[in-house]
Amino acid sequence: MSAPRLRRQCGEAFRLAISMSGQQAVSMDGRGRISFPMQFRNVIGDQLYVSPDTEYRGYLVVRNEEGYMAHQRYLYDEGLKNGEDPEDIRDAIRDFSMDTAMLSPDKNGRITLTDTLIQYAGLSAKVVFIGMGEEAEIWDADQLAAYTQRRREENQRKRLKKNADRKARLIKEGLADDE
Repeated sequence: MSAPRLRRQCGEAFRLAISMSGQQAVSMDGRGRISFPMQFRNVIGDQLYVSPDTEYRGYLVVRNEEGYMAHQRYLYDEGLKNGEDPEDIRDAIRDFSMDTAMLSPDKNGRITLTDTLIQYAGLSAKVVFIGMGEEAEIWDADQLAAYTQRRREENQRKRLKKNADRKARLIKEGLADDE
């Protein structure tokens, strides 16, 4: 039985049991073909919806049909919740939909990314897949390393500030010495 069929029959328990994690580096050839890792294909299936990320961070998101439709609903619901104009909501869904490519792996497990997706994500020959629950991300290896480094540095700054603020509060309350 296929993963999408099991997902429909078993619901939330199945989703939690087979969520994806980890990363796998692959090479992209000059025609934009990359091997879609079997470990991720077993979860997502063979009908892939590849989209630019909607946070504009420069990576691609791979979803199954159910995940693709759920993300369209999410965009709609968030737009309503934020009081956006209906036409603006429709534009957001249109942009998301027209930039999404529906792909199926060939007999060798490769997918061919569109030029638009390759350019958006700035993909070079070194590509990394990251399992993110029911979705996978596709990153250029160098861009992922730079993003990860920036994020770690920012998190370190936040931790240092939080610790300094906590120490200042404790000193002000007389619960710590000013050392």
